[in-house]
Amino acid sequence: DGKNLLIPSLQVGNYLTANGKVDLAFPNNSPNQLPTGIAGINLDLISRNVNISRLASLSNVIPPQATGLLNFRGNLSGAIDKLKIAGALQLDDVNLASLGAGLAKRGIVAPSRGSLDFNGSVSGYLSDPRLVGNLRIASLKVNQVELDNLTFNGVLDGISQVPQATGDLILAGLRVDKLAFDPRLAGRVNFN
Repeated sequence: DGKNLLIPSLQVGNYLTANGKVDLAFPNNSPNQLPTGIAGINLDLISRNVNISRLASLSNVIPPQATGLLNFRGNLSGAIDKLKIAGALQLDDVNLASLGAGLAKRGIVAPSRGSLDFNGSVSGYLSDPRLVGNLRIASLKVNQVELDNLTFNGVLDGISQVPQATGDLILAGLRVDKLAFDPRLAGRVNFN
């Protein structure tokens, strides 16, 4: 119809495939003129073992030096400045210290070490998604707090603002200023 581009199949290297459509933006909404940009998208995506540093241009929380892998199967849609995401998400071996610059921009003290894995689903606005699934953090150190293992199975909301969490939490090897807590703390958490 001259207002959008249909993408039957797109492959970027060996790490991203997509199909769907791109809606074009026209001056004064007049399709009789040349398009001036992209009004919105609706793409089904599959990404395989994408280094998260490739996402630095999409989020100010992810600096270019970030390390870890992302796998995603789902949909990205909406206006470019209000993209929505929905699908299955897996993050592997994300080095939390490598996120330091992005976390510091938000006033969050960056870990000096630690790794993160996540397996579950993501939905909502790309800038502030909801995560549902299993989160694992290992060998975490933030200032004087150290944690051998954290396992959380539940819902994480408000990631870009004030995080909210509801689910089951297990902490193992928690130490504050070298003072050890019980070897394992477990229970239901509702943080908001």
